[in-house]
Amino acid sequence: MKNAKIETLCDARAFALGGRATFTVVSGKTGNRFTYQVCKARPRDGEPEDAPTPWFVKFLRGPDNTSDYQYLGMVRPDGGSFTLTAASKAGEDAPVCRAWSWVWSALSGEHPERFGSIEFWHAGRCGRCNRHLTTPESLARGLGPICAGIA
Repeated sequence: MKNAKIETLCDARAFALGGRATFTVVSGKTGNRFTYQVCKARPRDGEPEDAPTPWFVKFLRGPDNTSDYQYLGMVRPDGGSFTLTAASKAGEDAPVCRAWSWVWSALSGEHPERFGSIEFWHAGRCGRCNRHLTTPESLARGLGPICAGIA
């Protein structure tokens, strides 16, 4: 399955916060690209399945695009703010962190106009369930019809 470009901010946000998203962003200005994984944390023991949990953000650091990811930080359960933590493997001045901050400012709605200056590519798998996407509509949004709630 080929990579697919997500064209809208709404679809990119839904994909990124789907729970199991892997995507690459490309700067329209510099051509630099970074690949990220954003995974929803599971509720702690005893918490309900729908309990608010953060998303963990990792970045691709090596050549193996299935296993060379390192922890960058987390998006708070409200889906608003991104935070570096003591476990972060890059500082706030690292290019991968500055790029993520730029992208997240668009996805979070703080600076939605910034989405127009990047390309947002996913790898042909649903951002929520990780199944292969097969229809043009699913590829365009990054979520299959069931996970997008339109089936």
